[in-house]
Amino acid sequence: MTFTFRGRAIGLVAPKSASRGDVKIYIDGLYRATVSLYRSKSLSRVVVYATSWPTAGEHTLRLVVAGTPGHSRVDIDGFLTID
Repeated sequence: MTFTFRGRAIGLVAPKSASRGDVKIYIDGLYRATVSLYRSKSLSRVVVYATSWPTAGEHTLRLVVAGTPGHSRVDIDGFLTID
């Protein structure tokens, strides 16, 4: 999925549970991190990734589901942005 926003910070909010896998995060076309959404006990609305810049600007966040054997599910609760 791709999300374009204007701001100086963004946070990715997602649930974590035993059925969740990994998601790769790209911002402005550059790989930033791989985040595991796996957790033995379920937990919803967790800020799983955040980053910021010195000034506001237009940015594109792209999420790619990573091939996690047995844990391929990735759900997103929302995004937090600061302008």
